[in-house]
Amino acid sequence: MTTLKQSQSDPETLFLKAERAKESGDIRAANQFFLEAAKLGHTGAQVSIANNYSSGLGLAKSLDKAAYWYRRAYNAGDESGALNLAIDKLNAGNTRAATFWLKRAIELHSGEAALELAKLYAHRRGGKLRALALLELTQRMRPAEISEQAKEDAAILLSSLVRKSHNAS
Repeated sequence: MTTLKQSQSDPETLFLKAERAKESGDIRAANQFFLEAAKLGHTGAQVSIANNYSSGLGLAKSLDKAAYWYRRAYNAGDESGALNLAIDKLNAGNTRAATFWLKRAIELHSGEAALELAKLYAHRRGGKLRALALLELTQRMRPAEISEQAKEDAAILLSSLVRKSHNAS
């Protein structure tokens, strides 16, 4: 039997409370529950609190705190921690760090990260072959590894790059 104290310290219970609070519009309570669950190692909560620090949703915007929680999620095996950290780095104009984190997310089978890195490579001199390889990888990924939209976007970019290659020949 689960006691009240146990349920209050159960990361999944805290995460679900956070989700309910967020859905009801109580962002302050949601962030408190996300933070409690994140401290207990819930990767979904770690990514959620990081997202809220990154965007400033109900918290003072802090890319440093967001990065801390994204790294914690990544270190626990959550690819979205690495992907979201990469997106923050891209948005800050730090492509070197973004590339590093996109590669880490790809290692954890993130199709979205493969697409984003392919976009970076496609615009770099000499990066077209790397972009093509990543885009081909996205087309072999399972639905659990890539969203339908990302797979479709990757297919369109792949087709475009192949067409440009044939036209250049």
